[in-house]
Amino acid sequence: MSKPRRQANPFGPDGEAEAARLAGRDAELAEIGFALRSIALSDGEGRERKPIARWPIRLHGPPGSGKTALLEAARRTAEEHGIHVVSVTSMPDLALDGQLVSGMIAGMGMAAFPWNLFIKLARYQKKRRRPGEGVGVYYAPLDRVMDVCLQKRPTALLLDHVPGYDVQSLRAFLLDYDWRLLDNFPMALLLAGTPEIWRTLNDTDVGLMDRSRIFDLATLAPAAAREALNKPFEEQGVKVRDEALELMASMADGYPQFIQIVGHEVWEAWAAAGRDEVDVEDVSGAKDGIRQKRERFYQDICGRIKTGGLVEHARHAMELLDRNGGRVWKHTIVESIAGGFAEDGDRKAVDIYYELLDLGFIWSKDMDVEAGIPGLFDYCDRNNRRRAGLSAGEGRKERR
Repeated sequence: MSKPRRQANPFGPDGEAEAARLAGRDAELAEIGFALRSIALSDGEGRERKPIARWPIRLHGPPGSGKTALLEAARRTAEEHGIHVVSVTSMPDLALDGQLVSGMIAGMGMAAFPWNLFIKLARYQKKRRRPGEGVGVYYAPLDRVMDVCLQKRPTALLLDHVPGYDVQSLRAFLLDYDWRLLDNFPMALLLAGTPEIWRTLNDTDVGLMDRSRIFDLATLAPAAAREALNKPFEEQGVKVRDEALELMASMADGYPQFIQIVGHEVWEAWAAAGRDEVDVEDVSGAKDGIRQKRERFYQDICGRIKTGGLVEHARHAMELLDRNGGRVWKHTIVESIAGGFAEDGDRKAVDIYYELLDLGFIWSKDMDVEAGIPGLFDYCDRNNRRRAGLSAGEGRKERR
């Protein structure tokens, strides 16, 4: 039997395996696909149809949970259906040369765009320039641009890293979008971001967001995690033995970023060994690399916790969860943090709570809070004990 010869690692050094990134996200992909097909001018078989606008879709999750992968899948689906895609990763304003407005204009094509309107927009901008701000920081009449562009071509608006947007600019865009949704313009809207996206969108005070479809992304179910690990191997004609797959799944903890790490390291170990199939020896040989990469991931988060001045609050959240069986009511954590401040404690505590959520240190499920990214609490606990010179048992006992 000929051995499958070495192909490029399908997982990639930074987690690039499409099959792994999208495994277990069937509900999200189905909703995205439905929204995009609804605004397409063709049914995919050459028959024309009347587009139907859909409500926005929101993707929330901590770092490494797969938000950007889903937006990339949406982009490909849209392009396959002849839909113009506008990808936005920042929105400091609504300038004519910003990602949103210029992206919509780009869908028109140089010949199609009404340049007399373009000139009017440029003149309008100069009148709206903020005093003391540099050239280019203007506000374009977004409603005019949207009207012209959407009448020409169905458009998918993919907004990533939403918590970093200017709230007033985002509000203006969402209000314009809402009006066009009522008029059934052919457009779809996807918004993605860390859990802070809740507050960002609430601050816009646009009712449209109350009607959006929301997906909270975190860990995958066990079957989906095994599929995410196995499928890239399978697509390359490489069989993973059942016991090896189970061991890989136990090392990935169902977290998308760790699935990428485990898949990448096991592939490298298997390729180096030159076996026909992936077995337990290959997975065992990848353990050191997996551990090192996971620790680097944890170190990055811990570094951001330290930089943000959140160390004591993170430790406090760990202790509170530990004392309450690993799950507490959201308001219990917020009130407990607020109690440590002499004044303005409630506002500061809510800010801290969302910062810890954004980093994936804790997760919110319904109105409860639990430990976040798998293994992160244990990593922090080991570091705390190491600094204090405690053994594992002593560290746990003191926290209780």
